[in-house]
Parts: sequence; C-alpha cells; structure tokens
Amino acid sequence: MNYENEDCRLGIQVLPVLPITEALFFDVGYVKELVKWTSPALLIEKWKGFVYALEGIYDKENAVKKICKFEGFDDGNSLTNLL
Repeated sequence: MNYENEDCRLGIQVLPVLPITEALFFDVGYVKELVKWTSPALLIEKWKGFVYALEGIYDKENAVKKICKFEGFDDGNSLTNLL
C-alpha cells in the first residue's frame, strides 16, 4: 500500500467514520479543499468511501449516489457506516 497517495493519506486521517466526523470537519471550505485535493488520486475503491463521506458534509445527494455504487468496502467500513 502506498501511503503517499492523497486518498490513503486522507483516509487514515478520517478513520473511523463516525457521527462525530461531521463535527470534527465543520469547516466546509476546508473539507471542499480536501476533497478537491484528493479526488484526482482516487484509484482504489476502498479509499473512495472516506473522501465521499467528507463530500457528504456539503453535497449529501451526490456523495450518497457515489457510495451506493460501491461493490465493496474497506475493512471496518460499510455502506451503513458511510450513509
């Protein structure tokens, strides 16, 4: 696993996705920048969920659509957890 990739670097900071995650990432402008910075590096399906979870803070509809298309989730992550 290459932890130099933006998606991995962001994912390990967001783990685990909990209800408090939204409160911790309260600065929507900052969250948008994180998603923008990470999006070009989204190569691994299992890390996308963490980015989409953050995207859901400011664009729930599109984030849910993306998450619902997943065929698998990272260890400790699930559809229910991300929704």
